This record gives sequence, structure tokens and C-alpha cells, in this order.
Amino acid sequence: MPTDVRLPIWLSRLALLFFVLAFSCASDAFYIPGRACPGPDVPPTDQNPGYSIRSYRDDENIPLLVNKVYSDNTQLQYAYFDLPFVCPPTGHQQHGSPFASGHSVPLNLGEVLRGDRITNSDFRINMGEDIECQYLCDREVGRKDLRWAQELIEHGYVTEWILDNLPGATSFVTVDRSRKYYAPGFKLGYKDFDLVTGKERYYLNNHYTIVVRWRTAPGKAGDNGGKVVVGFEVYTKSIDGGHRNETGCPLDVQADHGPLALYIPPDNSALAEQYPDSSYVPEEPIDVTDGATMVIPYTYSVYFREWNDVDWANRWDLYFNDQADSSFTHWLAIVNSLIISGILAAVCTVIWSRTMQGDVKGRGDGVLEEARLRITKRGDKKKATPAGVGAAGGGAGVGSGSGLLEKMAETVGVEDDLSSDEEALEDITGWKLLHGDVFRPPAYGGLLAPLIGSGVQLIFMVSGLLLLSSLGLLNPSWRGGFLSVGVGLFVFAGLFSGFLSARVYKTFGGQNWRKNALMVCLRCRPSKTWANRGLRRRLS
Repeated sequence: MPTDVRLPIWLSRLALLFFVLAFSCASDAFYIPGRACPGPDVPPTDQNPGYSIRSYRDDENIPLLVNKVYSDNTQLQYAYFDLPFVCPPTGHQQHGSPFASGHSVPLNLGEVLRGDRITNSDFRINMGEDIECQYLCDREVGRKDLRWAQELIEHGYVTEWILDNLPGATSFVTVDRSRKYYAPGFKLGYKDFDLVTGKERYYLNNHYTIVVRWRTAPGKAGDNGGKVVVGFEVYTKSIDGGHRNETGCPLDVQADHGPLALYIPPDNSALAEQYPDSSYVPEEPIDVTDGATMVIPYTYSVYFREWNDVDWANRWDLYFNDQADSSFTHWLAIVNSLIISGILAAVCTVIWSRTMQGDVKGRGDGVLEEARLRITKRGDKKKATPAGVGAAGGGAGVGSGSGLLEKMAETVGVEDDLSSDEEALEDITGWKLLHGDVFRPPAYGGLLAPLIGSGVQLIFMVSGLLLLSSLGLLNPSWRGGFLSVGVGLFVFAGLFSGFLSARVYKTFGGQNWRKNALMVCLRCRPSKTWANRGLRRRLS
């Protein structure tokens, strides 16, 4: 008798409670905001039940983290502080900040796979404190570093900063100016023609205008003066090194300034001395090792603006609103795909049903009709032979009654043979011949079995990611969570993949379990080996 396998009552109740909580939390927004754990300095009053909202009081420090530079045109990413032309960390610790600049933030597996290198910076950002201009540093760079900066600008690299778990964004508005949306990151620089020489130059953005949008925190934290960040915008500007005050800031940040060109003129003094009366001195080939340098000044401004149009739970929506215009087009494409799939499915169903009816009724195959004619001819020959025998027996004096009974019996026997032949022929013709191909072991079953297991593993991982994303457990606020959970599901699905691979291999009649185990291991599925051990015990 089959064993009755039942889950423990407490395990069933725990699973039911998990799904109820997941669905109830997912109903608040398209994602569950703030599932990341708050910092150690977050007071309990700043957290709502089920959420981890980080609120700040006036003059409280908000750490600005720098991450990396990346581009959609290439797969190479670089840590921000690895760039030789940006301000390096000084190691200074801001008032109220638990870490000094240059301190690396612990990363999860997904963040490491994304290429994140998050570190603390020297930007001083306090809640509610506007800064018109703040000097950051003067960075001296050589020709080799300038060439690298020019290559990054040429490939369209953008910079990623993080403030309160929000990436620094470039703000845009729609054509009708009815909606605002964000694009993560901001450009490192741009390329344009010099108005004086008419030549193409690269310009570096060395002044950052940081706009932090906030609103009153919900609940008790808001009653106590707490504020939450709902937007983080960065506006860049290229300002040359001239016309600056004693602090290093431009005399007027808001005024129009000449851009900072990443260009060091070549040393043509030797040619100028050689041809002192010439009005034109050609430029010599640039030598990157001549020791020439230039100074890049960095400054920034900070502004806080109240913004009550966006809730904290929906602050990530701004990063996806640029796709709202094409939502109708997406739905139209989905409906169109469903209609086409339905029509194709209906056509295939009609063809299949007509073929089935034709085979069942005996009028669907020309081969079947030809085979019936052959059986009929063979039956006629069998009928002719007993008739001749009966006539000869009558001439010998045998009674006519007994000859008639023998003929009738032989005729009935021939008809039974014909009917049995026809039934056997109908059972093995037409679409029914497929059963021999379906259940025949393939020639390369040892290779197909691991591939089937790998497919099941991928299906399990994709289905799990879609389910968790639809429930809101995977959301943009959990940086690297999608990759981390994907890798975890992929490793866990190796259990089912290994079992199914071994089961299919045994179904195909495989006997060399070591070969199957080796192929599974070479495909980086270490969790499948337990299933192959079970297959070994069965085969032995």
C-alpha cells in the first residue's frame, strides 16, 4: 500500500501565514518599500510597522555614498574612487556620521555581481541645510589620466551616487510638461567643439548641484520633526578654473562660465625658437610622459526642497515613469500576441481533431485504404481454395450436407482472420505509429538527461523570481536582491534538477551512472550528486 505522507500541522500553518503576510504587504504598492534593515542609529520611533522608513531631523547628517561609473555602451565598470581625476577620500568623518570617508560599505552577493563598490564620501549633507557652494578639492592630473577621462566621456559613462538608498538621478520632464521622471546616474562629462579653435574637445563636469527632496515623515516620527527623503537629483556643470574666491568656489555659481576642457596644450617652445618669425607653428605629437599637468577644481552645492506630491512608499516610481507613455502600446502588443496565439492554437486543434476522426473512422489515410485492398485480395484467394476442395470431395461421393457445413466454417474463419487483420492494421497505422518514437530511448540519452535537468533548474529559478517579484518581495530598494535571490534559487533548484536528471537517465536505460554524475558536475551542478548516488544504489 502507498504510504500516507502528510506535512506537520505547524508547518502547514506557517506556510499559510507566510503567504497571507506576503499578499497583504504586496497590496500597499507595487513593491514592499524599505525591506532593507535600517542603520544601527535609527531610533524605534522612526520605523512604522512592516516598513523601515529612515527619517532625519534638522541638521542631521545624511551620508552620501559613491558607487561606480558605468556605461550602456560597454560592460566595463570602475569604482568611483579608482578614477585618477576625481577627489580622493580624505578619511574625514562628518559630524553625526558613523563612518569616515573612504569606508567601504558591506555588499551582498548581488551587489558584487553588479560591480558595485559603495564607499562613504566627503560630501557634507545635513537635513535642511542649504549650501550655495562648497569647495571639495583641487585634483592635479597628467596627460595619461586626461586621456582616460576622455575615453570614459567618449563611451558615455555616467556616475552613480547613493543617498538614503536612492541613486542620484538626472531629472527630466515629458514633452507636455505634465509629468516628471528620473534617469539613474548623471554624465561624467560631454564632448563639444571649442568656440575659439573650432576643434573638438572633451569637457568634465566638476560642479555638482545636489537637490534633496523631502516631506514630513509619517506617524510619530513626523510628529517629532522627522523628515524623509523622497527624491535625490544631481545637476552637473562644467566650470573652468578661473574667477574663483579664496575658498576655491566660483565668484558666482549661477552665472555663465566657460567649461573646463580636458586639454593640455603641447610644448611647442622648441619649434617657436627654431622659427621665431613664423606666424604658424605646427603642433608636435603629444608625449604623455612629458610631465605636463593641469588642475581640476571640484565644488558642489546642496539644496533641500519640500515635495509632498510623492509618498515615501512610491518614491521609486519616478525611476520608471518614463515608460508610462508606452503602457498602452505594451498592452496592445500583449493582446495582439494573445490573439495570434489563440488563432494558431485553434487551427492546430482543428487539424488535429480532423486527423483523429479520419484515422478512427478509417478514412484518413491512403495507406490504410491500400492495405485493406491487399487484405481483401488475400481473402479472395483463401475463399477460392476451400471451394475447389469441396467440389472434389463431392465427386468422390462425400455427402453434400457435410461439405456445406465445412464451407461455412471455413468462410467464418476467413472472415475472422480478415477482421483481426484489419483491427491490427488500424492500431498501428497513422498517428498511432508515434508511440514507437515517443517511448524509444534516444541515441544520446546520456546527454539529454543533464540538459533536461538544467532546463528544469532554469524554469524553477525564473518562476521563483517572477513569483517573488509579483508579491513585492523583490523590489528596486533592495539593491542586488534580484541577483542574490536568483543565484540562491538556482542553487536550490539543483536538488530537483539532479533528481530529475538521474530519473530520466534511468528511464532511458542508462547504466553508467558515473558518466552521468561526471557530466552533471562538469555543468557546475554540485547539488545534483545526491540524486546520482541514489541512482547508483538502485542500479546495484
